[in-house]
Amino acid sequence: MNFDVERFTRSCVYNVAIDIETSTVEIGFSWYPDTTETLRLIGLLSMTYQPDFTDEPPWVCLDFSVELINSMDELDQSEVLWEKGANALKDLSFPLYRFYAGSADFVFFAVCQEIELSTDS
Repeated sequence: MNFDVERFTRSCVYNVAIDIETSTVEIGFSWYPDTTETLRLIGLLSMTYQPDFTDEPPWVCLDFSVELINSMDELDQSEVLWEKGANALKDLSFPLYRFYAGSADFVFFAVCQEIELSTDS
């Protein structure tokens, strides 16, 4: 999946919804005046989310990146719960995605199996 990185770095994050039962995260991005899109990260292998709880959304997104991970060799040990070579990792299908979005207001990092993009308005 190709993303217009420049467009997302000029957006605002207005919503982060974490669903631990389905191992998904939905992140809502908005642009002035009223365009919104939602990124859905599916099949999370790891995630770090550090919001600034003193400042409510929307938060400006200044950094945004999506990288493809094409093999186990490209995964860092800190990005997965299991040791490399563990049975739990043998059924992974590649590519995986390394996702990052952040600013002074929040940091979100994840490794996931799939990313879906939907335009809300």
